[in-house]
Amino acid sequence: MAHRRLAVSPLLTQVAPGPDDRASWRRVWLTSSATPDESGGWTDTLGAREDWWNVAAYLDPGERFPRGVEVTPAMETIPWTPLTKPLSECRVALVTTGGVHLKQQKPFDIDNDGYDWSYREVPSDASAADLMVTHNHYDHAHVDGDFNFMLPTDRFRELAQAGVIGELGPRCYSFYGYIKDLEALAETSAKDVARHLKEDRVDAVFMTPA
Repeated sequence: MAHRRLAVSPLLTQVAPGPDDRASWRRVWLTSSATPDESGGWTDTLGAREDWWNVAAYLDPGERFPRGVEVTPAMETIPWTPLTKPLSECRVALVTTGGVHLKQQKPFDIDNDGYDWSYREVPSDASAADLMVTHNHYDHAHVDGDFNFMLPTDRFRELAQAGVIGELGPRCYSFYGYIKDLEALAETSAKDVARHLKEDRVDAVFMTPA
């Protein structure tokens, strides 16, 4: 899988670059029409710069530098399957990255921060008393009080009763959303969940990100 580095944050324009410093190239990237491969072997083009500014505007200043230079997988295409029936006839499933799981299940590994790409199957009819959250990268106080914030099974059952969706599938799937190794996620857990969704004859998936 190819990789790319996104363009950089305003912090880098304040760096006094040396002749052999990567910061020198990063600063050039902000002002030059040169392509990354001509200087330092970078694998993306200036076209990503505008996209990065849109992202950086939402980040705290201290996060803009590390987020700007981290390596992410470059996807050639985005697989897309159009619906072949009205939503009112679809069986849907819920997928969350909020770290929700059954209390009896093994918690997500927050000590190995960023490298737990496993998932948990959660029955769609699980009660709130059986659920908990293991996640240290968002404030889940509201979720602890009402799991429908992150795993809205009650709301989707209401949608089914109202005829908005056909029905809710038997299983939901939960991830610990702070995952750094996206290739491992794509090659293991994501494929497993996709297979289970097919087994459950799910037509559409709704994701709640954290």
